[in-house]
Amino acid sequence: MPKPLISKVKAKVKARNTGDNGPRKRAKAEKTPSAAGGNERDGEMPREILVVAGTYERLLYGLTGKWAESDNDNAKIDLEPVFIMPAHTGCVKTLSIGGRYLATGSTDETIKLFDVKKLRELGSLHHHSGTITQVLFHGQSHLLTTSEDGTICIFRSKDWEMLQKLKGHKAAVNSFAVHPSGKLAISVAKDRTAVVWNLMTGKKASKTKLAQQGEVICWNKSGTRYAVVSGNMVTIYNIKDASVHSEVRHTHSITSVEYLEQQQGQELLVLGSQSKQLFVYQIPETNAEVVGSGKLVLTWESHDNRIKGLSVVEVKRPDDSEVRILTSISSDGKIKLWDLGAALAMIPQQDGQPESPVAATTSAVAMAPEDVQAILLGSYNADCRLTCVATSPNVIDSK
Repeated sequence: MPKPLISKVKAKVKARNTGDNGPRKRAKAEKTPSAAGGNERDGEMPREILVVAGTYERLLYGLTGKWAESDNDNAKIDLEPVFIMPAHTGCVKTLSIGGRYLATGSTDETIKLFDVKKLRELGSLHHHSGTITQVLFHGQSHLLTTSEDGTICIFRSKDWEMLQKLKGHKAAVNSFAVHPSGKLAISVAKDRTAVVWNLMTGKKASKTKLAQQGEVICWNKSGTRYAVVSGNMVTIYNIKDASVHSEVRHTHSITSVEYLEQQQGQELLVLGSQSKQLFVYQIPETNAEVVGSGKLVLTWESHDNRIKGLSVVEVKRPDDSEVRILTSISSDGKIKLWDLGAALAMIPQQDGQPESPVAATTSAVAMAPEDVQAILLGSYNADCRLTCVATSPNVIDSK
C-alpha cells in the first residue's frame, strides 16, 4: 500500500473555502478498500475488473469485466456496461480510479467526483481556471489534479479539502506522476520544463529545462527511473542524478505509455500512438556512461484508428493464476483487453550491452516470433470517440 502523501503539510484552506467551490456534500470518512482497491477478500487478488472510459461526447462508460465460463485455459472476459452517463458539459479529458472513488476532468474546467462502489455522484471541484489536463489518485487517500492554468492541486479524499496548490510552471501542465514512495513527484508542462516536487513539504525541489515539451510522464515500478514522452520519442531518466538512461525513437507521435516488467525484472514500455498498432519496447540495463536505446520486441494490430489511452491491472483467472491485463482504447470507439503474458515470455532477455542509437532505430532486434501475439480477452464497442481510460479491480457492489 502506498505511503500517504504530504504527511507533514497542513491544510491551507479554511473550514469554509472562499472563491473555490468544493463538493456540496462531503464524503463521509468511511472504511474503504485498500489502495489496491477492488473486490479483494482477506488480501486475495480479485477476479473482476472495472473499466471506465471518457469520451468527446461528454459521456462516461463504466464496464465490469467478468471471466466467461470456459472448459479450457483460454477463458475470455465479458464486458458489461454498468453505467453510461453524461458527466460534463465539455469533453472528458482525463479520469482516475482510487479504490472506491472516481475522478474525472474536462474542458469545462471542473472535476467531478463519484463513489463507484455505490454508483453515486459526490460533487465537483472548481479550483482550476482552465481545462483539466490530468486527475490522478495516489492510492485512494489523495487526489492530484493539473490544468492549463499551470497549477497542481492536491486534495484529501477523506473530505475533499484542498491541501495545497503547487505553482511552478509558466504554462499548461501536461502530465504529473507521483513516485511510488509518495514522497516526491514530477510534472512536465508546455513551458518545456520538468519540475520535481517534494510532497513532504509541498515545495518545488528542482526545475529543469527540457529540449522538447514533455507531454506524458510515468515512473517505473521501482521508482528508479521515469519516462518522458515528447512527440515520437521517449526519454528515460535516472532518478538519482537526472541523467539520461535510454531512449526510444518511435515512428509515430506517442499518445500513451505504460511500464511493464518481464520475468527477472527486465523493463518494458508499451506504447500507443497515432498508428493502429500497439508496440512493446525493451529497455536496456545500461551503465552510467552509456545511453542505451529501447528495442522494439513486439507489435500487433490492435485497433482501426489511433490509440488514445492505455491502462494496466492485475487480476486472477478462474484457475487462480494471475494475469496482467492491458486495456487499450481508440478513436474507433473500441475498448479492448489484452493478455500479454505468453508474448512477453517469448521475448529474449537482453544481455545488458546496449546497441548504438542508430542501430536500434533502424531495426527491431530480439523480437518475439511472428506468430506470437497478444491475446484478446474481451472487447466492447462504445460507438463514441474515446479519450481516456482507467482500470482497477472491480469495487461495485453486486446487486
